[in-house]
Amino acid sequence: MPDSITISKLSGFGRGKDQAFEKSSITLGTDGSCDVRFDPAWDKTVSPRHATIEKRSDGWWITDQSRDGTWIDGQRVQQSKLNPGTVVELGKGGPRVRIDTASGAAKPAAVQTSKPEIFTRPPVSSGDPITTATRKPAREIPVARTGPPPRDRDTSQFLKPVLALAALVLIVAVVGGVWLMRTPGGHQDRTGFGKREGFAKQVGQVVTTETAAPGATAEWRPVVDMGEEIFPSFIIASATMKESPFDSVNDSPARLGDKRGVIGVEIVNPAANSKVRVGIEENEVMHASVYEAELPTAGETYRIYPSPSYRFDALQKIKQTTPLSITVSVSLNGTSLGQKAKTIRVASINDCPFAVVTGGSADQPEAVRMDWMFAAYVNENHPISDELRKEALKTGIVPAFIGYQGDPDMVYKQVFAIWYVLQRRGVRYSNITTTPGSSKEVYSQYVRFIDQSINNSQANCVDGSVLFASILR
Repeated sequence: MPDSITISKLSGFGRGKDQAFEKSSITLGTDGSCDVRFDPAWDKTVSPRHATIEKRSDGWWITDQSRDGTWIDGQRVQQSKLNPGTVVELGKGGPRVRIDTASGAAKPAAVQTSKPEIFTRPPVSSGDPITTATRKPAREIPVARTGPPPRDRDTSQFLKPVLALAALVLIVAVVGGVWLMRTPGGHQDRTGFGKREGFAKQVGQVVTTETAAPGATAEWRPVVDMGEEIFPSFIIASATMKESPFDSVNDSPARLGDKRGVIGVEIVNPAANSKVRVGIEENEVMHASVYEAELPTAGETYRIYPSPSYRFDALQKIKQTTPLSITVSVSLNGTSLGQKAKTIRVASINDCPFAVVTGGSADQPEAVRMDWMFAAYVNENHPISDELRKEALKTGIVPAFIGYQGDPDMVYKQVFAIWYVLQRRGVRYSNITTTPGSSKEVYSQYVRFIDQSINNSQANCVDGSVLFASILR
């Protein structure tokens, strides 16, 4: 009987897996016929038939047959004798395996057979979102696949945080019903932010572009809420909402106009029952808009917000924080109070505001929660969502995607099938949480769209949850 040899994957796809053989020749590579198989999408430095390990009269030897080389102790080798415990690197920076012969292996693994692999659901903690009040005991789930086995789930940097947040986003997606990309069409698209002459160059700075008429004395200034920043994601997501959390927050007799408005003016009313007219000039992201009202109380400070007419096509195309100059005009009782311009920020479409401070102190701020905004990035109808569902079905892990309202074990299988496909595509965990230029007034996070996560092969907890929610119908 040939001497036994154990090959342990130390890194790469399927790391932590041991394979034992009792034969004199073992092949390594991405080809389906290899004894020790690697994933071509994950282990890119491994050739189809990368190397062969064979037993000779003087011991075990490895022979390189690859493009990127076989490396031992930092040296590329064509042929090399293997000592017990030798670590071999398949391609520079590629996956590493440890070779243990019968004399050097402390505890050889079971000999590999053709029996189908069995994946057992790990114990679920009380905080697992994919559970019901009545738990079923964990059971073995037979999986029929033609591809390589998945990586050890316990060592994944991606699955656990995604599973934890996926359920939250899934629920919010159903309740919120807000789809970011469903926007009214027909709006003109413009570019060239901040190019109009005479406008303020510094964000927050106000410039008077037209003086008041003689005798006009009312005090006023342009105001921009949400930290003097416009968030395209919030504007688009809330455009079709019947109710907004700001409807009640902004329900004040001293606030007039659009309760969801962000751009307006603050004016001190010089006399009772003054008639005011506030206009926002056309700019790169919105059409001109006007609001007229009567101010009943003398000496009262009012905030007035015209209903904006946004250019949704332009907002969707903003990929990074951009300066924008807005111009506001005011007239009182038919007399012009002049025109003022202010430079503000327009956030990226990927910047998702999830809380807005409305008062309180620095230690105990009062804020409006907007975590439902994350659901705005979910898109079940994106072509990539359908593509990933088809790939997941081909693995044989699940026969169909039936949603997440049924049996917890079936939900787990669906999530696992999606995770497995993402792993095969090389999607890695990458944390991006800081939004450039964000203010102390608005808490926001950068969220990737589905195609960005797939094309860039990276996602954080929120990105991954958006991805999972988009695939799980």
